Amino acid sequence: MTLHFESPWFLLALIPLVLSWVIKFRRKNVRGTLLYSNFSSLPEEGLHIFQAILRLTLGLKGLALLLLVVALARPQVPDREVLSGEGVDVMVALDMSASMNAVDLSGAALEDKLEANETPLNRFEIARDLLEEFVANRHEDRLGLVIFGRDAFLKFPLTLDYSRILTLLQGLILDNGERDPRTQSCTNQCTIQGGGTAIGDALGRSFQRLRKSTAKSRVIVLITDGTNEGGKLQPETVLQYIEEQAETEPVKIFSFLVGRDEETFVPRSDRFGRVTYQRPQRPFPTNPDLLRELAEKTGGQFFESYDETTFREHFKELEKSEFQTSVTTQYREVFHWFAWLALLLLLLETGLRFVVWREFP
Repeated sequence: MTLHFESPWFLLALIPLVLSWVIKFRRKNVRGTLLYSNFSSLPEEGLHIFQAILRLTLGLKGLALLLLVVALARPQVPDREVLSGEGVDVMVALDMSASMNAVDLSGAALEDKLEANETPLNRFEIARDLLEEFVANRHEDRLGLVIFGRDAFLKFPLTLDYSRILTLLQGLILDNGERDPRTQSCTNQCTIQGGGTAIGDALGRSFQRLRKSTAKSRVIVLITDGTNEGGKLQPETVLQYIEEQAETEPVKIFSFLVGRDEETFVPRSDRFGRVTYQRPQRPFPTNPDLLRELAEKTGGQFFESYDETTFREHFKELEKSEFQTSVTTQYREVFHWFAWLALLLLLLETGLRFVVWREFP
């Protein structure tokens, strides 16, 4: 058990106490002693039991004083740990466009996974995994989610119900890019149609939710692999509005651009349901300058995450810098134990001195 001192400066009193002991034991004190010229005249039976006990208890007074000094320093032991820190309101804007199906691996790494009968994670699955870990590490932060593809809508508002958030994250279904010829709806019953990347609409909806927040810190975490395509609002327009409201309603944007075209494969299903991975027919359009501007002008940070490894590293960097929760240890006072023990030693020393080992002039 770790001992903590609330008033450690009292321990400085130990210095003169120890010095006095050193001086006392080095000084030749012959008071109350008898000098013998011949050891043969001494008793042969050795030390009497009372003499032995006397030597062992000579330091009782000094030990009592030491314990009193320690008691004055207010020793404490850990009682319990309490999570502390300011809660942050976080709106996550998650891209669910069809391009988030892409897998960012080198050809050799992809072959290794397929030969091991492993299904490689796509951009969306990695983002969802990171968000689940992020939710699991929260304690006082309220979280909300806006998803966007061709359009953008609120999936859940700001809440502390983390179990509900995790359930909703698991229920998200990414557009596989395949359409029913009769209804033009997703063949896999996707959560939102992914034929676009409505970044502006997602930012607008996220900011509107944070405007109602009373938290001292408000954050938008934007995760996307593309540029603004579709939707009704332009990201630059939303950014300008956020900047205008910064004095009364400050909001930081942390933007993640995930994936890169150099090492990207997209899954394709044949008529028998077998999945193969191919290079995309054309590069996915991206706009890192836009995402960097969104972050820098709002006091946030831009992360360009090329693959799964860097994406995970960048997300952990975000957590450490903006969402760190401190742990405060509460202590319990134990100084009285030292004080009582010192008192008992003083009483014992006094009793022995006046009853058993009485001094004579």
